[in-house]
Amino acid sequence: MTATPPQHEHVQAVADNAHPVTAQAENAQADAGVDIGAAIASVLADQYYLANPAFANLINFVEGGKKGDRVVQAGEDEDDMPEVAAPVLGQIRSANHYLSADGTSVGSMQGSEPPSTKLKFELTVPKHDARFAFLATDFPKYVASLNAIARKAPGPKKGNAQFPVRIPSGRDPKDISVTHKLMIKKEVIDVQVPELPGDAVAVGATVEDEGFVLVEGADADVQPAAPLPLFSVKGWPASKRWHDTADPLADTFDIVPFPAFDVKGDLMDPKDYERLLPGAIVKADLNFVSYVIAGKVKVLVAELQELHVLVQAPVRNNTALKRKLHLVNEALAKKVCGPDRSGGH
Repeated sequence: MTATPPQHEHVQAVADNAHPVTAQAENAQADAGVDIGAAIASVLADQYYLANPAFANLINFVEGGKKGDRVVQAGEDEDDMPEVAAPVLGQIRSANHYLSADGTSVGSMQGSEPPSTKLKFELTVPKHDARFAFLATDFPKYVASLNAIARKAPGPKKGNAQFPVRIPSGRDPKDISVTHKLMIKKEVIDVQVPELPGDAVAVGATVEDEGFVLVEGADADVQPAAPLPLFSVKGWPASKRWHDTADPLADTFDIVPFPAFDVKGDLMDPKDYERLLPGAIVKADLNFVSYVIAGKVKVLVAELQELHVLVQAPVRNNTALKRKLHLVNEALAKKVCGPDRSGGH
């Protein structure tokens, strides 16, 4: 089914950079190679843009049992249709996020398969950037689409009435909560080791394979040929507490890289998520998974497919904090030393 993409009167204005921005902001984005107008126009022209009123008519669900029912493009055979990547625009809230390498909870890694620890953040309407002012109108449309998706998901019904649904809203119901699972079960891959002449493996012979040296012979062993990769359980830059829980799972689970790219288009280092993402204005491609909880409630989750930073988070200004500390120190000095700070009477 083909539907008309959402129509926005401001699309051309955005594409032409009609909104006023400061020269400093323009230069910063030019240096980063980000064409904000083109990026916005591309999202608004996408039929799967979440603000499209017809969005729910363009999708269907593939049932996944305990893994949840996932949103795919509508078609004659849903099992063969690709997953939907629904673009949204928004600003990552500076609070209410779990963007450290530890994710949401070390405790949630236990008793579930795969371990359910995840990265999580909330998207809201950007502040203080006129180029994204239209999102104040589009965010309610996001929420309307999420409700329509949740109602369309497979799940329990009571007569003609559906059970309640929960959409992935933030603490502010107008915001969107986005998640990314950090761990996935490893797939077993059968590696064919080349045979040496005479079907014999010489003692000490080695076969290079994916960064490891396979040592065959009397002292056969698997030895790392390089430092642990960043996107491995043991190489992940998380806390000791996280590793105490996660490292025993390293043989059966892998880390799934957070698909976040900076303004230059480079994959972000995990150590930078918490430092650079809160406050950034981003384009996020989302897919949606529906779960039935206790046979009574349908819960819709927004999972991140890909994230691109369009506008970097503002540099935090510590001037106000420094002034507060100065005033506190002055007050303490007067209390201890007297008004002239000399200590005399």
